[in-house]
Amino acid sequence: MKILVLNGSPHPQGSTKDMVNAFKKGAESAGHIVDVVDVCKKKIGGCLACE
Repeated sequence: MKILVLNGSPHPQGSTKDMVNAFKKGAESAGHIVDVVDVCKKKIGGCLACE
């Protein structure tokens, strides 16, 4: 199974990152493919109603 983890925490060494890494390690050891995206590092803008 492919798993996508969206990490919204802005703390690169925080407890959320530790939890994400532990989940990723466990899921990968069970044979899954895990991608982690740090959302806070992405430039995401709202709708501009450009139609």
